[in-house]
Amino acid sequence: MDFNEHELALLDRIRSTGAARYRDLLTAGFTQSQIRRLTNAGALERVAHGVYALPGPDFPRRAALAHGTHLTCISALDLFKITGMVQDSRLHVTRMEPADGFVVHRRRSPPLAMPGLVTASAAVADALRCMPPMEAHVRLESALGKGVRRSSILAHLPGPTNGRLRTMVLSASAEAGSALETVGRLLLREKGLQVEVQKQISGVGRVDFLVEGRVIVELDGYEFHADKEQFQRDRERTNAAQLAGYTCLRFTYADVIHRPEAFTRSVREAVRRARALRAPR
Repeated sequence: MDFNEHELALLDRIRSTGAARYRDLLTAGFTQSQIRRLTNAGALERVAHGVYALPGPDFPRRAALAHGTHLTCISALDLFKITGMVQDSRLHVTRMEPADGFVVHRRRSPPLAMPGLVTASAAVADALRCMPPMEAHVRLESALGKGVRRSSILAHLPGPTNGRLRTMVLSASAEAGSALETVGRLLLREKGLQVEVQKQISGVGRVDFLVEGRVIVELDGYEFHADKEQFQRDRERTNAAQLAGYTCLRFTYADVIHRPEAFTRSVREAVRRARALRAPR
């Protein structure tokens, strides 16, 4: 699509600043119809309430800069590819006046990875305070798995009010292979089950979970698409595990996330039955 000189000037203005507020564009002489046309054409994106930026993966950071603030919490973690189960269209930022489309975390002089973006460890600490416990744990373990230092996260959680969060950081695993594994492990441990993660079993190989030393649990996320060779290997592993005396269960993303009670009930029943039999060889 061809743009007129006024629309090109609008794009140049946003390119030079990273992002721009709607009211500032109107004050500068640009019209609602120009903004709407560029947005409809995909040349401009509305990245938050009243904030526009050029398309690209970095636009949330540019939106924060347009408001004189910095991304934190899950908005920052998404840019660091520290994954979770929860998505939030609002931008989580360190400071600014309250506004629609933003969640404000009050921080003084936050440590920055770059302008508009706090460090990964600071973002994890803010997520621990902000997110529901399960999501906070998922983000924390994803961060640890990507090399964010535990000590760096703890440095952002001082004082007695953060004692519970420091305990969570100290007890979190850096071995979880995915967000799904973190959720599954926490659900099972909440039921009082002992869970070993990424356990190497002789003659079987590495399994997602070994529960109570008797039940192997494998989790298949959305990304799981077994080819014929993988399908064959999985069946061979399952057969080897069962011949060695283990019970094997396999669950999908939907089983764990949407039917957690049924998931934990199935594993507990498998453990109960396995205890009635002889221990694995």
